[in-house]
Amino acid sequence: MTSREYLEQIKHLDKEIMTNKAMIESLEDSIKNHKDKEILNEIKRLKDEIKRLKDEIKNRLIYIAKVKKVVIKEIYKINNSFSRTILLNHYVNGLTLKDIANITHFSYGYIKNRHIKALSEFENCNKEKINKIISD
Repeated sequence: MTSREYLEQIKHLDKEIMTNKAMIESLEDSIKNHKDKEILNEIKRLKDEIKRLKDEIKNRLIYIAKVKKVVIKEIYKINNSFSRTILLNHYVNGLTLKDIANITHFSYGYIKNRHIKALSEFENCNKEKINKIISD
């Protein structure tokens, strides 16, 4: 697992939760205003499924909060504050490198190169953790 892959796990987890929330909304919409016994049984099944999904999302949110906390702590091991800013904004706050370039008033190319450097700094500061993940 590269530094980039390690940091991007936050984005993937956030997307997974958004997908599950959309699924819950869809299920909830499908169970409104039905009276037939067979349909009522299906509604009960769907309600149970919704509860299960909500519990799953709650657990994933707790997990994501823990992962974000660890990743933020690992990013703060980097001495260069601009590198920290790039990594935090890109991986934790979900901004694109173009967004970061606009906010910081630097060119996209410069931010792209600094991002590569920041990843290298992250890897150097967190070698043991990343090597452990790779070996698992």
